[in-house]
Amino acid sequence: MTAKIYQVVYPNPLFKDHWALLIPKEGLKGYYLEAAGDALNGFTVEIQEDYDVADTSSRYSCVALSDITDVEKAIEVARGVPPPPKSLRSASSEEPRTRLEPRNCQDWVVDVLQALETEGLVEAGTSGKVHIQGSV
Repeated sequence: MTAKIYQVVYPNPLFKDHWALLIPKEGLKGYYLEAAGDALNGFTVEIQEDYDVADTSSRYSCVALSDITDVEKAIEVARGVPPPPKSLRSASSEEPRTRLEPRNCQDWVVDVLQALETEGLVEAGTSGKVHIQGSV
């Protein structure tokens, strides 16, 4: 089944925008893929099958990124992309003071798109099309 893949951007004036991916089946309803969480606690991959973006009360925009050749395979690939781990520490933490590279939902979206490119499921260069306002 061929479909489109969209980047969903939830703008935030104070912090980095939240990013997710949407593969609609009908209108703005379909597979919703995101890395949910935060840099202090880490992220988890969440994939919802019949998510309707239009039902949210949050402001958002959808950016069409590419055609996608095999939706089921794309979902399988996305599940295999690890979510960002904890990358912040509390100031009172007893953990060793080593430098961490902060990663977030935006990094995960790019990682998924790169994995989909590698598998030939989206057009080459799709990961470079992501909305960058409020980004890393």
